[in-house]
Amino acid sequence: MFRFIALFCLVHVSFGTIIRGRVLVNGDANIVDMVPSGSQLIVRLEDTSIANASSIVIKQTEISNIVAFPFYYQIQVPNNISSALSYSLSALIKKGDVLVYVNEQHIPVKIGTESLITIDIPVMFIGEDRSLKPSLNNMKQSSWPELVGREGTYAVQYIKEKTGFTNVFTVLEGSLVTMDYRTDRVRVFVNKKGIVIQPPYIT
Repeated sequence: MFRFIALFCLVHVSFGTIIRGRVLVNGDANIVDMVPSGSQLIVRLEDTSIANASSIVIKQTEISNIVAFPFYYQIQVPNNISSALSYSLSALIKKGDVLVYVNEQHIPVKIGTESLITIDIPVMFIGEDRSLKPSLNNMKQSSWPELVGREGTYAVQYIKEKTGFTNVFTVLEGSLVTMDYRTDRVRVFVNKKGIVIQPPYIT
């Protein structure tokens, strides 16, 4: 009876814990690198309790059509997993079946009674083909003054085709917008007639 009580005290369970953070090139939040068009990010929460054995994937999240670092992820930890075991995070970026970025070693995660755990995951480029590592600095354009006076719908489609971005959209002049900076987003400001009124740019 006492053995059962002692064991119960050592084992906590998770109820709705969320793990979130950023995936960074070499762990540096200041590096803004592009990834190949059509790449996918996979972040996994794994049970690494048994030494010298393969880890067990408990939960994973997948984000498709990623564009440029840093990437943000979030994993909902399954309920009723034991805090007495060892867990870790891993991340990889692939294009099709080709690995492009991975983290060199798993990142330990201590799961207890916290509702939110924040962890950044560093990854490194492993692709042999250097064309799989495009640079943001190699983009031919970051703004499109030639679209001023054109229809907003045309401008959105034009920028998507030129950049491969999916996060391109019109914004009515005078509308409130967030002040965060995104390397994969272009806002196209239009008037009430849907005409572009200022050069769209990455923001």
